[in-house]
Parts: sequence; C-alpha cells; structure tokens
Amino acid sequence: PFFLGCCSTISDMKSFTRYSMALVTFCVLVGQISAGDFKSDFLNTFNGVFTNKEQLTHVAPNSTTAINVKVTFVPVKVSKLRGSVIYVELLVNEQVIDRDLWSVSFNRDQVVSIRIYKITSTAKSGDFDRDAVLGALKSKDLHSNKDCVGTFVQLPNGWFLGGLPKCSDDAIGKYPMYLGIATCSGILFNYPPITTESTPTIPVAVTREGERYPVPGIPASYSNPCDSKNQ
Repeated sequence: PFFLGCCSTISDMKSFTRYSMALVTFCVLVGQISAGDFKSDFLNTFNGVFTNKEQLTHVAPNSTTAINVKVTFVPVKVSKLRGSVIYVELLVNEQVIDRDLWSVSFNRDQVVSIRIYKITSTAKSGDFDRDAVLGALKSKDLHSNKDCVGTFVQLPNGWFLGGLPKCSDDAIGKYPMYLGIATCSGILFNYPPITTESTPTIPVAVTREGERYPVPGIPASYSNPCDSKNQ
C-alpha cells in the first residue's frame, strides 16, 4: 500500500507535517478505495494489534529512536457507556503507558468524535484481564474530561486523518496531541514531545499484525473497503 511504501524508511519521515499534507492531497485527488459505511469503516480501521517492528528494521539498534511501540485496539461493549466503544492499550518498550476506553460518536459530515475514559490498573500487560476489568466497571469508575476530545475525519478514499489528546498529561495547561493518519493496514502518528514518559522523537509508523477483532453490532451487509476484493 502507498502508506507503507512512504513510511518504511526514517528518511521518509523527517517532516511529518510536510508528508501528511502531501498524503492528504494525494488521497483527495486519487481515491484508491471508496468509503463504505462510515461508522463501520472507522471501527475496522482502529482495530487489531499494531507494532512498529517494520520501522525498527531501518533504525540502528543503539539509536535513541529505537523504541518499541505496540498499540492494541479492540471494539468492545461496555454497559455503562452508550454507543461504540474501543479499548485501547499503548505499550512502549513493553511497558504499559495507557489503557483507555474510547467512546466514539459519528456525525453526518464524516467526522468522528472520541471521548477518552482512563482505565487504572496495577496489573502488568500479561496479567491484565481486559474482559474481567471491563465487565466489573461501574459508573463511578469512568472518568473523563469533557474538554479532552479527539477528532478524526474520513478522507475520500476511506482513510482517517485527525488527532487525539493525551488527557492524562496537562502539565503546561494544555493537552499534548497525537496527530496522524490511519490507512487500511497501518497508522502513522507523532508522539507528543512534551509527555512525561520517555517517548519516540520521530513519527511512529505501526502496521497491523494478524487479524482484526470482531466488531459488535456491525451490519451483516457491511463490506469492508479495505478487503483486497474491494480495492
């Protein structure tokens, strides 16, 4: 795919802003796939286990940019939250950085709004029982900031462009932002440089490993535009 070809080397990612603008222009002018069910497209795009293993093959092992990133997106049902919900887990160098719930809403202008709920747990990644934790959630366990909302827009070819605030980090009175673009098989995003933990200093390119998770309530007639037969 075009995304992977452009993002497979470090030299191609020196200017995230310039690359993103060029890519958006490309997407608008040349749609490789046609967008289908807007809601289902998003829930299938941010879905699965993503790593930057491919990106790291182009980075020197002792480089300060050689940071392992793993992001997991799982569509889930949470009784205390209405509508579509995605469980998100971020690991950097095998350490859990964030566990969140995205409460996702969709409007008629192909815009996605994401309200972020923090999950607090002392369990390590291998010991964390996602289903048990989510099943035991009560209303008092769900905390979010109404002013800390992410936004994505769907491009004509079905990809998604947008940003997401790091709601747990407002040391300077403003939330640092993850900005990026999500394609059929990968996500390119910048890691906020002012976050409290040690983070990558270059844009991160992650690609999906394995299959997507099932999406609760997806229409039986839905045809994923990212399937090879639809491209």
